[in-house]
Amino acid sequence: MLMPLMLLWGSLSVAWGSSGDADYHFRTCVRECAQDESHRQTQTRHDYYEWYLKHILQWDHLSECEYTCMRSISDSRVEQNYPVLKYFGHWPYFRILGFQEPASAIFSLCNALPHIYHLTFSRHRIADTFKSWVIAYGMMAIIAWSCSTVFHARKLSPTILMDYVSALMFLICGLMVALRRTLHFYLFRSRPYMALLLIVGMSWVCLSRVYAMYHGRISFDNHMSFSIAVAVAHTAVWIMWLLVSARESRSHKLQCLYLQLWFIAASMLELFDFPPIFFHYDAHSLWHCATIPLGHLWYQFWFQDAVVLNKLEDGIHHKQTMLNSCENENEKKD
Repeated sequence: MLMPLMLLWGSLSVAWGSSGDADYHFRTCVRECAQDESHRQTQTRHDYYEWYLKHILQWDHLSECEYTCMRSISDSRVEQNYPVLKYFGHWPYFRILGFQEPASAIFSLCNALPHIYHLTFSRHRIADTFKSWVIAYGMMAIIAWSCSTVFHARKLSPTILMDYVSALMFLICGLMVALRRTLHFYLFRSRPYMALLLIVGMSWVCLSRVYAMYHGRISFDNHMSFSIAVAVAHTAVWIMWLLVSARESRSHKLQCLYLQLWFIAASMLELFDFPPIFFHYDAHSLWHCATIPLGHLWYQFWFQDAVVLNKLEDGIHHKQTMLNSCENENEKKD
């Protein structure tokens, strides 16, 4: 459930100027390539692959020139033991099948697979009370990780916006599920209508932010600050549940704690900033790789949670029955 924080953190990036794209040799290479009509059709490529690059991934002549020059200059700098430079705010990556950041794209897709599997084959093991909530969260996770895959495959204005929006919706959905579960016995069980108010309120916040983002009324810094605040609130809710809840078993809460610690440890990779190993594996892609098992393990938590909830509900029902019996006996005596 904590994955949205670093999903957003890693995906919300913009192409600021860097030393690489400001380099004289890079600019000269791109200018000469752009003016050379003979480079517009690469002889070694199949026509279908050329069409795929141009029309599906939107690699036009200028972007092809930028990539070719970036790769040749980066290779040359490595051979001469010079440091690798960033280009347009990002480390240089070597494409695979036209994917701009293939490792991050593949690992993002792998993060979606546990949600696809468990929502298809295991959703009957989730407690009925929270089944629709977890299913909605899982579907949002699939959408968000899919958008992350597309974003890392090719960074364009539409894919960046998709990533922004899906990451924000993923965060808010995660916060809603956390609130719904942790406050179940304290609020929502006795006041079912509060769940509807939670859905309406959080949905309104999300949609209003998305509408403002689409129309350019929210700056990147504002959006980032708001999203981090939602993620911190989400984490705080689960931590408070771990600290104050006396109903759930210790082992059940420890399972949640281990998942939180795993995620925090994996997210430490995002603190590092180094050129991609073999021009594919940077800190962000390695973080995506480290979070793949968490999707599966969170469903294991929900499966155990269903067992715990059944026991708690049975206990509450038994106590209520005993109270009703005592009240009836007292009435008879009176």
